[in-house]
Amino acid sequence: MGNNLSLAFLCLLAGAFGSVMSRANLIRNGDFEDPEVPALSDESYGFLTYYGGESFPGWTVGGNSVDIVHESFWRAASGSQSVDLTGFGAGSISQTIATIPGENYLLRFALTGSPNWVGSRVPPLIVTMEFFWKESVVDVLTVDTAGLTVTSMGWSYCDYPLTAITDQTVLTFTSLTDLSTPDYRNRGAVLDDVALVAVPEAFSYWNWTGAWVVIAASFLKRRSPEAGNLHSS
Repeated sequence: MGNNLSLAFLCLLAGAFGSVMSRANLIRNGDFEDPEVPALSDESYGFLTYYGGESFPGWTVGGNSVDIVHESFWRAASGSQSVDLTGFGAGSISQTIATIPGENYLLRFALTGSPNWVGSRVPPLIVTMEFFWKESVVDVLTVDTAGLTVTSMGWSYCDYPLTAITDQTVLTFTSLTDLSTPDYRNRGAVLDDVALVAVPEAFSYWNWTGAWVVIAASFLKRRSPEAGNLHSS
């Protein structure tokens, strides 16, 4: 009976979670499909590098550089492209979002690490990134890339309840993996499928946080069949 009640409660929470995630995504170009990167070929590396101070639709690049990577190079979590937060050095991407002070939001994104590719001369790495909501660090996430391949990327979905305090909020993802030697370049945390939705008023912050804890422990596991070696601080 207890297990049935727990399952029923989980299903209710999962349904509520799905309802929230069906709301309008406030992130522009969260799948990183723009610009379109040419597929890997004799004429293309299969990725485009953007340096600090440059921008691409929806995002401003900071730090050294980031790479937008086509699925012909490695498998994306959603769509055809993803972003490696370490290009020729540790980079970051930021987006300013119109928010309502005091309103609650749910942030979701897919995360993994740059895998070893055929011919690589370096061992698997442990890569790290942090992300900011406004000017505060929300979490530091580490991915052990051991066992990851370009066709089995080990994507994991991460979900965070957040509250806005101003009408303009900057969301920033920053690589903490700065590898300057040539063999280690383009080997950072890899991001995809970023979404931010407003949480219905029916969910108070604390109720939603409690729901997130339960869902994160069970329902999200089933959403991430490739879930790899992801660790939160």
